[in-house]
Amino acid sequence: MAQQYVIIVAGGTGSRMNQLLPKQYLILEDKPVLMHTIQAFYMCKTKPHIVLVLHPDMESLWKDLCRDYHFDIPHHIVYGGTTRFQSVRNGLTYICTRTDQPSEHLIAVHDAARPLIRPEIIDHAYELAALKQAVVVAVKSTNSIRLGKRKRWKTDQFSL
Repeated sequence: MAQQYVIIVAGGTGSRMNQLLPKQYLILEDKPVLMHTIQAFYMCKTKPHIVLVLHPDMESLWKDLCRDYHFDIPHHIVYGGTTRFQSVRNGLTYICTRTDQPSEHLIAVHDAARPLIRPEIIDHAYELAALKQAVVVAVKSTNSIRLGKRKRWKTDQFSL
């Protein structure tokens, strides 16, 4: 039977935000964003194994945050690479070296800085992946995104 895993990619340095800390470590309501993200997967009925990919320089900060916030959700830490691709590959390598028949498992990849994913959506994605072998989760935007230099827009002229 296929086991479920999630690779939560948290190796970013936050360079585009001009913040001292990467956004996954910023406080959202009562705890760091990353803790909300991990908790969403932990609350799933499917109970995926959580593989957290961190920048090597952030491991001690993460462990301190876990201690300070009494965060004890089980997860495995893997070091990220210089790119997102390499970080995901490191997570996959970790899973492949610790499981029998890794090709039969369902593996999700999720951004650490996307904490608002709901457990029901995650469970549904794993269900569909078991049937279809691959799934991409997307949520319809409720806001318009407009790109251009026009002063007036018609409602059917949206683009990304």
